[in-house]
Amino acid sequence: MKKYIAQTVFEISAIGTVQTEFDIQYRLVLANDAYSALLKALSHAKKQEGSVTPMEGPDLFWKFIGITDLFPVDEVEDGGELFTQTHQTCEPAHYVQFVKQRTMAMQAKNLTFV
Repeated sequence: MKKYIAQTVFEISAIGTVQTEFDIQYRLVLANDAYSALLKALSHAKKQEGSVTPMEGPDLFWKFIGITDLFPVDEVEDGGELFTQTHQTCEPAHYVQFVKQRTMAMQAKNLTFV
């Protein structure tokens, strides 16, 4: 079996909201070839469609939009790059601040106390 990373896109919506979000997910798929990987990724993505009822606020609905990329994953060494994304902005200071906040939140979430 070969390894692939499928990039799937979902539209997240809620009744009564104006703003729509899009959830971009990267999923590992094991298959014999790229075509089989695509079919398997489509099947997995369709199963993710549905709704969630949060404790507060309106129900959230995930609608599968499509698979935008399928990357073969060769043997990856420790520290090897799986994929890359480029973000363009007219306000780099805001984006750097956002990245630093996300980094701090991730580190705080993964702290273990001995």
